[in-house]
Amino acid sequence: ADLAGLAVVRLDVSPEAVAPRLTGGTRPLLADGGLERWTRIREERRPLYDEVAGLSIDTTRRSVARIVAEITEWAGGRA
Repeated sequence: ADLAGLAVVRLDVSPEAVAPRLTGGTRPLLADGGLERWTRIREERRPLYDEVAGLSIDTTRRSVARIVAEITEWAGGRA
């Protein structure tokens, strides 16, 4: 409900691409379980994220510049 009417972008990444980022991290929800825990949380939350997102981008093989361009283009069309 808090996100209703807002421009929400869901950024996704593949498990293979995120795995190195989880090693030695300090995120409490991922402290125990690593990639398996991340995958479970991602799948549990996916329906809500899909519901509220006006745009979803898989960031796995995209540069930051390309991601920014996609979001900017999408947001410009909303104005």
